[in-house]
Amino acid sequence: MGGSDVTFILGGTLSLAGGAKTKLVAPGDSVSGGQIGDLLIDSLTTADTNWTGGSANNFAGTVHLPKALVKMAGGNTTLGHGQCFTLIASKIAANGGAAAGSACPSMAGDAGGKTSSIRLVR
Repeated sequence: MGGSDVTFILGGTLSLAGGAKTKLVAPGDSVSGGQIGDLLIDSLTTADTNWTGGSANNFAGTVHLPKALVKMAGGNTTLGHGQCFTLIASKIAANGGAAAGSACPSMAGDAGGKTSSIRLVR
């Protein structure tokens, strides 16, 4: 599955497995009454989100699943491939050969004149 300038607002979750290959890129800018810049996937589901079984994800943008457990396992790769990928979840579990990465140089927004940085927030 592939798409550019896309945002998915889900009532459930996006589980990927069995060698699924996904390349999704969020819109770069917001448009009044339309797209939300940098938002790739949003869901308030509490269901587990499973990225397993050798799935290969290339995500550019923010995946916002604040109430879900995201499980990455079984050789899954979820990468930004040179672009910024951000995952927001209740919990993230990575094991069984899973790999994740991003190329976000800094977080956008006003840092009060200070350089902002990326960090794991618990």
